[in-house]
Formats: sequence, structure tokens, C-alpha cells
Amino acid sequence: MASNITVAPISTGIPTQVLQFENQDPQRTNTIDLWDVAPRGVFYTNTTDREAGKYLKIVEREFEHCGKHYRLTIKPARLKRAGQETEEYPGEREQLVEEVVRRLAQESGRLRLDGRDLWMTFSINEISEELARTGHRYSWSEVKEALQILHLSTVEILRVDPDPKSETGAVTNVISASAFPQLGFRERGRETSETTIQFNSLLTSAIRHLEFMQLDYDTIMSLKGPVPRWLYKRLSHNVFYGDHDANIQVLTASDLYRGCGLQPRSRKRDELRKITGAIDALKNAGIIRKYEIQDVNDGIDRRRKDDIIYTVYLSSVFVEDITIAKKRHQLIKTDYAQIEGADPKEFIPGTAQKRDQLRRKRASRKVTEQPELQF
Repeated sequence: MASNITVAPISTGIPTQVLQFENQDPQRTNTIDLWDVAPRGVFYTNTTDREAGKYLKIVEREFEHCGKHYRLTIKPARLKRAGQETEEYPGEREQLVEEVVRRLAQESGRLRLDGRDLWMTFSINEISEELARTGHRYSWSEVKEALQILHLSTVEILRVDPDPKSETGAVTNVISASAFPQLGFRERGRETSETTIQFNSLLTSAIRHLEFMQLDYDTIMSLKGPVPRWLYKRLSHNVFYGDHDANIQVLTASDLYRGCGLQPRSRKRDELRKITGAIDALKNAGIIRKYEIQDVNDGIDRRRKDDIIYTVYLSSVFVEDITIAKKRHQLIKTDYAQIEGADPKEFIPGTAQKRDQLRRKRASRKVTEQPELQF
């Protein structure tokens, strides 16, 4: 169970990076590279593994992102439900709760710095109401349990291909932590309860170094099922970090199936159907304009389909949205350099003068530059 902790963040000026993470547009959210595309969810658990009191297996996966290869390990959370011990992996419910937490985190004054750590306070009711608004209804107790699973389950990500920055070429440990390493509940009735979380080191580092990008929050929450939501993020990151031809993506069903976190199926056609369904969902949502397929046979029986190669043509609206996100990202870094006179390496307590500088930069941009670059 989560420990009941009382968090008293150090009373210092809000760092410029945190102010730049804030965004008052409710239709946008900030996404973090690698963490948000890693296959961190388990969407089906074998019924024989769910016996009360029985330990679930550690899940191990390998995936590729932006030309780099990673190994991911998920350790389930162990908690009590109706007085009985059980274990749970983070699944679709936990992913949706984390999306809402991230969206709330960018509201003004939400994040607080304590030393080198970022903390956030909210109420479970806020999460429940936002989930309901976006078409995902969970009870107060279900949201609380989801937060506990996000706190108690751990994720380890290792880079397994040679890192050019490493002198030995050894495996690089990217992170080993839960989504929220510390979690505290202060309950004084459901309406006035407070929940406090600590962001993990990968999220904190991304904010400190201004390595985040904005995505369409409404699109993420409107897509049905974890696979289309994951594929939307994957394509967004591919375009954001890709070259000028990134609006055409060549993808394979086998790579997408491994990357999205689904458990292997006994029948290959079921896996292929699941991925094609996710691509169709993004086409219906206007993210993909069209796609072409090339069947890959297994080499023995030419009638048996072993894989599918998709050539995906992204819509101009989607590509333009990511192009604007790139411009926002560049402006955020430029603003920081001009205000702080340095690259974003550490959290430096802000001042009223720095906050005013940032406010004036945004105000002048609103009047003289492109309105779509407001954030």
C-alpha cells in the first residue's frame, strides 16, 4: 500500500523550466520521449496467474525507438483488494489516469520543486471528473487503486545496443523506477482529499532539460483502446524527431505489436488484425491519410501470412500539428537561453523578473507572431 506521507516542498521560486512546462490550453498535453512510447502496459493477464495471493511473473520485452534498441522489465504491484492480497500490472486504466495526471501537471502552480525532485498535489475527484469528461468512467476507488499500481509497479528500461557515448559499449540503464516513486493520500472526506505524487527521474529530467513536446490531448483521450493511443504517440515522436520525409512511415506489424505491449497470440493473424485495426482507427481519426500494405509470407507456406509491411501516409493536418510542436519546442529553448543565459541543465529558482520576461515574450508573440504558437 502507498505510505501516508506529508510533503512540504521547499519554498523557492518556480524554475523557468517548470513555467515553460505549464500550458493553459486544455486541448494540449506534454509528452516525454521514450517514457511515453515504451510498452509499459500489460493489457491481458492469464486467469491462472490471477489466483489470489499468487505472484505474477516479471514481464520482459524488447522494443526499438528512433533507431535505438531497448529492453524493458515490468514488475507488478502487490496490493490488497477487499482484504486479500493480489498483484496487478499497470494496464489501460493506469495509462488513462497517468494521462490525466500529466495534463493537470501543466496547469499553473501545480508542480513544486523540492531539492531536485518535482511534486504535484491534486484530488482523486479531479481525476475521476476529467476521465468522465473524456468518456472514461472510473469510480473514486478505481482511480485510487490505479494510482497505487502506478506507484508500486516498477519499470526498468535498458538500452541494449552500443551507446556511442559509452567508452565500454556496455548496456546503459535509462531508468528503474515507478511512474510515481512516492505517493501520499490525505483523506478528509472524498471531496477534500489530497493526493501528492513525486515524478520519477526520467520525467523530471525531461522537464529540467526542456525535452518534452506538446500533443493533442483530446485526440489521445478520444481514441478507443490502448493500441491506437500508443500508435498515435509513436507516430508523433517519429515525425518530431525524424527527418523531412517523416510524413511517410514504413512500419511492420511485428515491430508495432512488440512495441505496443500486447501479449503474443497463438495465431499470427490475430496479431496482424489487431495492428491493422489500430491503423484504421488512426485513419478514421484523420491522423493517417492513407496506407498501403505488403503481405510477408512465412517462407514455407506462401498462403500463410507472417507479417505485414505498411507504408503509411500521414495527413497534412497531423504533420502540421507536429511541425508547430517543433516550433514551440525551439521557442521554449530559445526563451530559456535568453532568460537564463545558459542551457537548461539544472533547476534554478526563478524570480519575479524572470517570470515577467517569459510573460512578455509570450504576450509579444501572441500579437506579432503566429497565434498557433501560443503555449
